[in-house]
Amino acid sequence: MNVIYLIAGLFGVFLMMFFETTIFTTFIFGIKWLYERLWKKQTSESDEVIDSNSTLVDESENPVELVAVGRSEMSVIDEHDSIRVLTLENGQHQDATIYKMEIGWYLEFRLGPSLFGRKVTIYVNLPIDGKHFSRNIYQPLSWLDPYATDDSLVTRIKMTAPGSYHYYFQCDEPSQKCGSGYFLVDPVLSCGSEVVPLNCVQCVTYLSKNLGPFDKWEKKLQVAKECGYNAIHFTPIQELGGSLSAYSLADQLKINPKFSDENKADVTIDDIVTLNNKLRSEWKMLTICDIVLNHTANESQWLHEHPECAYNMVNCPYLIPAYLLDITLHNFSLEISKGLWEMQGIPTIINKEEHLGVSVNLLCVYE
Repeated sequence: MNVIYLIAGLFGVFLMMFFETTIFTTFIFGIKWLYERLWKKQTSESDEVIDSNSTLVDESENPVELVAVGRSEMSVIDEHDSIRVLTLENGQHQDATIYKMEIGWYLEFRLGPSLFGRKVTIYVNLPIDGKHFSRNIYQPLSWLDPYATDDSLVTRIKMTAPGSYHYYFQCDEPSQKCGSGYFLVDPVLSCGSEVVPLNCVQCVTYLSKNLGPFDKWEKKLQVAKECGYNAIHFTPIQELGGSLSAYSLADQLKINPKFSDENKADVTIDDIVTLNNKLRSEWKMLTICDIVLNHTANESQWLHEHPECAYNMVNCPYLIPAYLLDITLHNFSLEISKGLWEMQGIPTIINKEEHLGVSVNLLCVYE
């Protein structure tokens, strides 16, 4: 190509001797236009790119090998794989916007006009090459052709695992973040060999603690199947604390003993897995069970052995004022119930607004 530009330059000098400079400029741009249309046709002809608001590309069984011009990495993409293009602009922090992707799709980053002429590096925390995901570990992306013009710089990454991922990019100085955002890779839900589209999920919630003995579960769950649901959400199946709140767990590693019949062996996690497999394979129903780890019951042996894992006035001294207020209100309520404040106008049973007013005034001088 250098030879072509040399010949074009020499011929341009000749033209300048007889024509206006504008004709010379037009000629040079004409040569460049021919180069981009003819020389690069092989690499761009089959690479169909779609905008983030458009539909999938046309399907084909023949893979297309995309090799960027110059010393660059090579990426192989099937034509039926979809590419979503995200154009970056300086100062564009889209942390409140989520771009939805699917497994197997490619997210392609390009530079907007506000980033032309700047050295831009893009980082993502999507794990590459099967590595373990860590939200705080980012990988820099390489440009497919680092020698391309600013308006042609392209880098892309394949969506390999479901989840919510973050990207950001830096300009010139490594410490300067010029923009950021999120992209969400949807999971693929399936019952056996049948894929269930996300917009077709019809889910019902069952409170596990109210299902009773485990051998009665199947009949109760069948109601959901017959009603047309294809997904069941179970609240935690672990042992509950004294409050019996559905998420207040006494032991995160033990199945709720109330699921076991007195005359039968204790229910194990294997029993629940067997039922779960039947729901998926025979009933074609999805299942999900969630857990809130910081909803741990006061009776939890784990908390007694590791009190540092809970919020307390030792590791969180800013809770001391709240504790003092709570204990004051508690003692004041006990004294009211014993009739110690009847002479000041607060009866043992508070049922009028004026009683609350008197209580508030006395709290200001309560010791």
